[in-house]
Amino acid sequence: MPMLRNYKTGDLSKILEMEKNIFPQPWPERFFEYIIDTASGLFIIAEKEGKIIGYIIGCLRERRNSQGISLLGHVLNIAVSQEWRGKGIGTMMMDELESRFILLETTQSFLEVRVSNIIAQKFYAHRGYFTSGRIKDYYVEEDALIMTKLLGEIAGVI
Repeated sequence: MPMLRNYKTGDLSKILEMEKNIFPQPWPERFFEYIIDTASGLFIIAEKEGKIIGYIIGCLRERRNSQGISLLGHVLNIAVSQEWRGKGIGTMMMDELESRFILLETTQSFLEVRVSNIIAQKFYAHRGYFTSGRIKDYYVEEDALIMTKLLGEIAGVI
């Protein structure tokens, strides 16, 4: 079974290679460099026998409302190498990231997903995410759905 660990120096070149192989519009290196500094403890690597087979990146967002400020978990990116898809790696990484969000006292997790990526939408819906919005041309020429999940105690109340 693969193990999960935090991102460490030296992982970036392998992650960039995976990113280019998986996504039609891969993140540029400079964006990963920025995220590394802001996603402390929320950049998780799935590894098997020393090889990176997946990664997930989250960050915290503040939301102001009449009760004050609350924290939201934002799933920025998730990737699993082709040969490891369908083996529970994405689920394992999402479980870990959501657990870390809860420990950081977030009430919700949200993400953006391509309107055309039905497989990912089903994966997220199976995990309790629901469509909460849409962003026009988020992916340059394609809209994104915003999907949200209630976390922690609030999830058990509603």
